[in-house]
Amino acid sequence: MTNQEMLAPALAQMQRSLATLEEQAATFTRSQIPVHLKMDLEDKRREVKELEARLRDGEPN
Repeated sequence: MTNQEMLAPALAQMQRSLATLEEQAATFTRSQIPVHLKMDLEDKRREVKELEARLRDGEPN
């Protein structure tokens, strides 16, 4: 199994998680988003970007 074959499903799962967090955040105004939700969104966005870069660049880890 190639690195891309292993990382692609992980990226899809992270993107689904991010979409769910974004849906939750959309129910609040920007100033009312709970801190834990803001932090979760920031973390998940970072994770998605990092994994996208790994897939794009073909990096193993």
